[in-house]
Amino acid sequence: MTDNLIAARILELADRMGLSRADIPKTCSITKDRLDNLFKRPGAKPNTADLQALAALFDTSEAYILFGGEKPS
Repeated sequence: MTDNLIAARILELADRMGLSRADIPKTCSITKDRLDNLFKRPGAKPNTADLQALAALFDTSEAYILFGGEKPS
């Protein structure tokens, strides 16, 4: 479990796709270190390039990753 809501949403999206946390850096351009930082720091946010890569990977909006709400279809 993580205190970072962004990291929690990333895990939820990964789980829906059958991906583990370890799989994420293998499937998009975010590095393991930058992903780990999101889970270690409660207020951490992905940089623009990482946010775009995650949104593309999970086929969702950048806003959903950052703020939550209803997942766009």
